[in-house]
Amino acid sequence: MKKMWVVLVAVSGIAATCFLTQALRELYPYVRLDAQMQAQALEWGILEKGPSKFAISAVYTYQAGNQTYRSDGVLKGPYFLNRLSAEAEIKKLNTQSRQIWYHSKQPGFSRLEKSFPYKSLFNSLVTVGICIYFCGFAKLSKANRNAEL
Repeated sequence: MKKMWVVLVAVSGIAATCFLTQALRELYPYVRLDAQMQAQALEWGILEKGPSKFAISAVYTYQAGNQTYRSDGVLKGPYFLNRLSAEAEIKKLNTQSRQIWYHSKQPGFSRLEKSFPYKSLFNSLVTVGICIYFCGFAKLSKANRNAEL
């Protein structure tokens, strides 16, 4: 019985660590991106992510201070089932202006989109909660065994 609790605590601890690391990796850029401006030049492209999965990528330039920066990125979603639908979306995007996000102290760090990582944070909180739950039960089980002796 003791080994089962050790395994449950270890597995839930590893899962919690993995999810927490992922959440922090996604939260860090979100916090750093503190300024936005309009991209000056956008070149849209299509990136094939897999069979029947196409994403839209962009190469863009922007000016912060007296320097011009060039960067690239991939839109987070939606993904398209075929190249034609992705090309139709690019035609729509060409008619719109695009705001980019960048870090005001290090303007070379930029992104096309800024979104809060709700899903990653939720997953990490749930797995940390499960780990705490198993740790509590393991301690309670140990206390009950010691009381019986």
